[in-house]
Amino acid sequence: LEVSTLTFNDLTPATTYTVRIIADCGELDSLSAAATFSFTTECDVFTTYPYVETFATTSSTRYCWTAIDANHDNYTFKYSESGYMYYGYNGSNAANDWLISPEFVLNGSQIADFDYWCSSSSWPEKFQVFAIDAEGNDTALTNVITVSTSDHQNLQLDLSAFTGNYKIGIHCISAANMFNLYIDNFRVQSADVAAITVDPTSMAFTGIVNIATSAKAAVINGMALEGEIVATVTTPFEVSADGATFGPTATLEVEEGLTTLNTLFVRYNPTEPSNHEGIVALVSGEIS
Repeated sequence: LEVSTLTFNDLTPATTYTVRIIADCGELDSLSAAATFSFTTECDVFTTYPYVETFATTSSTRYCWTAIDANHDNYTFKYSESGYMYYGYNGSNAANDWLISPEFVLNGSQIADFDYWCSSSSWPEKFQVFAIDAEGNDTALTNVITVSTSDHQNLQLDLSAFTGNYKIGIHCISAANMFNLYIDNFRVQSADVAAITVDPTSMAFTGIVNIATSAKAAVINGMALEGEIVATVTTPFEVSADGATFGPTATLEVEEGLTTLNTLFVRYNPTEPSNHEGIVALVSGEIS
């Protein structure tokens, strides 16, 4: 038996590949499948910002996150096909589980944020957030946070004290028999660089003439902006800041630092049968 090593070059990070091994016995038409296996390449260290992870099934980087079942009870963080991460509770054991981000190169000018919630106020969840350096040493970024609402909450993290390579660890420490901790929309941005991010970046509508479609929502986040965000769109599309009043423009207020779950609503309202494409322009000062 000879053992051969095969090197694959120029592979894409955070990508799953399937390899098929064929047995060749040296005779005509003697090729047969011997084995098939798959592997996933490691993730790159992230050095450019903004970094945005929605955990959607289309995300090429959601598998860069690591779930650690520290208490070995087979209950830990999982991906949902609905596009978020969640800790599935254990009816008997308290949680001791980690959700760990990929590695980021920080230079003292970054902040991070993410959304969190639980299933019910009757079963609150608890977690704490840490910065983890390349040697595995952790520094608490928050106190223990109790989650007692199914409404999406946004947590902002000041990373200005950190330079070098770090991961962000979310440590779930809920009591037994609670009801799911959810994590979504994780972002790292440079606090001194103006930016606007949008999730999702595209929408598809089908509509009946003279009847507006149901609105679709996009989460808008801004960093170091010069003022409110003004969204503009062309007919037959319409936008709204509150989901009730629609028109060709909508204004989103901007808070200091990251905007917190700023939602823009978009709908399609054609007056004639045709195929339409449109672009929503987002402008704050000189940033677009």
